[in-house]
Amino acid sequence: MKRKWILLAIVAALLVVGSVFCLNYYRRVAIGSFDDCVGAGFPASKTYPLQCEAYGKVFVKQGSDPVEVAVDNVVTNFGRVMQFVSTNAPKKIAAQAVADNYRDLVSPSLLAAWMQNPAKAPGRQVSSPWPDHVVVTSVTRVNTTTYTVAGDVIELTSDNVADGGMADEYTATATVAVEDGNWVITNWDSSRK
Repeated sequence: MKRKWILLAIVAALLVVGSVFCLNYYRRVAIGSFDDCVGAGFPASKTYPLQCEAYGKVFVKQGSDPVEVAVDNVVTNFGRVMQFVSTNAPKKIAAQAVADNYRDLVSPSLLAAWMQNPAKAPGRQVSSPWPDHVVVTSVTRVNTTTYTVAGDVIELTSDNVADGGMADEYTATATVAVEDGNWVITNWDSSRK
């Protein structure tokens, strides 16, 4: 009799485990879009464009305005090269780094101003931490040729790279406009949190 109860308990446990497995499997299969992901209770990112991650897959909100995506890309690409501009280097070297890294991302007038005074340009102020990237948090249309982009500049150190964390962050706001047919940053303002 005792053996029969043990066998029934094992069968019941297997049924419960099997049911949970099937439920999770069907839940995963049911998530195929950003809206499904959010609807299943997974959080949406606070970045632009909106993203939701479920079961190792990232879903991006569809229908994003292609112009807004292009504007976002300008600021994101700018964030990737900031670490290569040492603003405290000798003026000639810093000005050349500004020109080499920001030429295609900022307006000619802003580029000229930063080359004239590299210490005013965004970039790497010390060897560590350094600006690694920008997380865009909002893209706001001002008019058909101008957008305001807000984001967080994420700074890293050698230790943070190894452990996947960040050293610090600060906010930045960029004005992105069309000049000579290209989206470029025409103004950059940043402040520490």
